[in-house]
Order: sequence, then C-alpha cells, then structure tokens
Amino acid sequence: MTASLFIFVRLPYDRNDVLFLNLIELCFVERNRFLPELKQMNDTLTMTLFTAIGNVELMKDILRDKPDCINEVDEENQTALMKCAARGYNDCIKLILNENGDVHQVNAKGSNALMFAAKFGHSETVKLLLNHGADITHMNKLEFSVLMVCANGNSPAHNECMRVLIESFDNDLPCQQCDKRGRTPLMICASLGNVEGVRMLLQECPSLINSRYTFFFFFLLYNIQKIQYQNIK
Repeated sequence: MTASLFIFVRLPYDRNDVLFLNLIELCFVERNRFLPELKQMNDTLTMTLFTAIGNVELMKDILRDKPDCINEVDEENQTALMKCAARGYNDCIKLILNENGDVHQVNAKGSNALMFAAKFGHSETVKLLLNHGADITHMNKLEFSVLMVCANGNSPAHNECMRVLIESFDNDLPCQQCDKRGRTPLMICASLGNVEGVRMLLQECPSLINSRYTFFFFFLLYNIQKIQYQNIK
C-alpha cells in the first residue's frame, strides 16, 4: 500500500484518469491505517506525497504531527507549496500559507511557487500567492520572471495570469527585465503571436514606447495581425 503511494510524486500534473482518482480516494479512506508508517519515513518525502495527492485533510494530519516540515524540500528542492501551486490546489495552498509556508522559497532552478502557478495557468492561485506577498520581480536561474513565464505559456489561461499580475502591481511593472537571450516579456509574446499579451503589456508599460526595441515590437505585431487576417479570409 505505502509503496504504491510514491507513484503520485512522479505523476504529471494534469493526470486525471479513473485509476488515479480511485487511488486518491483509497488513500483518503485508508489514511489511518498507513499514516503511522508514513510518519516514520523521511518527513520531506511524506509531505511531498500528500501534496501530490492534494487532500487538505491528509495534509492536516501530517502537519499536526510534524508542523516543522511545512517548508522542507524534495530532491529537486521543491516545497509542498510549489507542488500545490503547479496543480492549482488553492485549499491546500491556503493551509500551507496559514502554517507559515514560505512564499519566497525557490527550487533548484530558482523558481518560486508563483512561477509554478503561472506556468500552468492557474490565475486564482497566482492571485492567492500575490495576496500573501509573492515577489513579481523575482527571476530564476534562467533569468525568467513570472511575466516571462506567462508570456511563454501563450494561452488564454496564461494571459489571464498576466492580467492578474499587471493589476496587482502598484509601481512600474518590471517589463524591461530580460532573460538570458535578451528577451523581454513583450518580445516573447510578440514572437509567439500572442496579440492579447502584446496589447496588455504595451498598455501597462508606457516606457516600452521609448525602448530601442519599439520598432521590432510593432513590426512583429503588424505581421501577427496580418497573418491572422489572411487566415480568416
């Protein structure tokens, strides 16, 4: 029983088949039987396991016994908060944050929970993390910001995350940050044909009008719209 539970840690974030759901239900029903054995294991692995399942009650059981494991990491330096953010488990995230989960902690690649939420297009999770002080200006080891993560996603869900980020920022939006290839969030949106992303960033980042890349941006935007018009015809 216990060995089979470790499968959850390695499953893709979007796994949603019947077998997977049945195993989750079985874990919850049988939690009192296998919980004592799990508590004897490595605390980090145990916490990661319950985060992968995403069951608030199971996480409460672990935290009740081992409250200090809330910010511990797995072999990839990922915390429970990051794993929940990647899956959009907002109830679990609220529990973790209420138990002093660290919203600023980063994994081996320098990415924080906010970036995980943005990467998988969870706008409500992004909003929740921002309300608890997540840093919109943080850049990971690839020199990617959370705005760049949204731009690279290139989907309506990612654009919604970008909108949440833009609306939450009181000062000048960090839209001039560049990745290792010298690309800003606007350049990434433009190169992927994301007209809505380009429009939002140009509207909220007036400083880009004076950028040396302005001509490049509008040239790309013009060609994007031209291609879309031709496809409609």
